[in-house]
Amino acid sequence: MAEKCVLYLAGGGMSGVFGAGVLTSLSKLGFYKKIDAIYAGSCGAFNAAYFLTRQTKIGSSIYFEDMKNNFIFPSHMALGILQGLWSGWIKKIPEERMLNAIDIDYLMNIARNAKKLNISRLKRQKIPFFISLYDFRNDKIEYFNIKDADPYLILRAAICIVPYTFCRQELNGIDFIDGTIKEPINLDYFLKKYPNRKIIIVFNGRRASGIRHNLKGWAEGVVASSMLKNKLYSSYISRESKVRKDIKNALSNSRVLLVYPDKKSPVRPRSRDYSTLMATFNQGLSKGKEIAKFV
Repeated sequence: MAEKCVLYLAGGGMSGVFGAGVLTSLSKLGFYKKIDAIYAGSCGAFNAAYFLTRQTKIGSSIYFEDMKNNFIFPSHMALGILQGLWSGWIKKIPEERMLNAIDIDYLMNIARNAKKLNISRLKRQKIPFFISLYDFRNDKIEYFNIKDADPYLILRAAICIVPYTFCRQELNGIDFIDGTIKEPINLDYFLKKYPNRKIIIVFNGRRASGIRHNLKGWAEGVVASSMLKNKLYSSYISRESKVRKDIKNALSNSRVLLVYPDKKSPVRPRSRDYSTLMATFNQGLSKGKEIAKFV
């Protein structure tokens, strides 16, 4: 039997353009037969969906042609955070009046209409595809099979990036948000579940992190807890330490390949400059070839 791998595609907002480049490279190499299963979170879930439907070129173009213009609104961030705190602790603000820093319904409209994801093909294709979602009320991660509910709703849940959008998605009576909030990678899960497979992690962010990231996690946790009426501090605060631990373990395990942008990569989760996005996409194209050599 030919050697196969399990592929995990991490999140990262606009940094996901790196993962789109990796998958574009794998698509060109006809890598599908070497994949035992795909797991993904946040923007990685969209990248994977377009990859599995053989629409990688269309999916990648969303970063350059659509999301860079009408998906991220940095000017909404400060007031949106204040609204989240006010709504949670003082007086509830209707959701339709909240200023979101990201417009997930705009992205969903792209996937449903402008650059339509081939849902029927996604359901027919044979590679198991699971999306990481966070059941925040019960504080646990669930890997949702794309065939177990409406794929559009599962994908929407994956990009409910609280507190940057006042959002949660109900599936089977449970409210979910972006699973990478609690577990950005979750390497131990994959090593235990697939003891005889190589694990490939496509991580869109930078490897380095520090006190600034920890402070950011604390602030996000405070606002998200207010928005969702749940104590989520620990998930946000511990996220960076989990990333550091998983990256360290991945780099020391011969069964794991960690693929990530160069240290000097200019891309950020909210990058919108075309040349910056294209430079990082091209890095992904190049890094995708490393995966073909690994398996």
